[in-house]
Amino acid sequence: MKGKSDTVLITKSKKEPPFLVERIEKIGKRIELGVTFVCVLMFCVVFISFCIKIVARYVGHGVAWADDLSVVFFIWILFLANAFMVDDKKQIVFDIVFKKLKGRTRFVVDVFRTVLVLIVFAAATPGSLDYIHFLTRERTSALEWRLDWVYSCFGIFMIATIVRQVFRLGFLIKNSPQPFQK
Repeated sequence: MKGKSDTVLITKSKKEPPFLVERIEKIGKRIELGVTFVCVLMFCVVFISFCIKIVARYVGHGVAWADDLSVVFFIWILFLANAFMVDDKKQIVFDIVFKKLKGRTRFVVDVFRTVLVLIVFAAATPGSLDYIHFLTRERTSALEWRLDWVYSCFGIFMIATIVRQVFRLGFLIKNSPQPFQK
């Protein structure tokens, strides 16, 4: 007959993270701060160009460049913010079932989700980057900006998501509940 003391859970000690982890976290925070600054500036440009467009319409002169600028900067804001600023907890998720799971089952489902996202993004990235490269010959209508530059933010988003999922998987595995017998 086994008692309660036969099963032991390994708990992680609250030691300081190694130098490499600290360094990566500092770099991540700097990237996030820089992207936040760039996104705020882009949003200001979108707002100003939108206001200029409204005033120009009332005066009787259309400004097509304002449309291009607003759309391009909005696309960049969307993908840069999701790549570097919005963490997994702030994403829209359907976690009704996941929240009810406990312990090892929750861990397994979390690892499975992370691996699934990693595989899907890794499989889709080469084709996405190829298509972005294909857009080299196309340009925006008013500003004549190359579309590969316009949509390169999507490639950045794809690669950043893969890197985040790799780090998330490493974190999950490092902090996994590991029961064992004495």
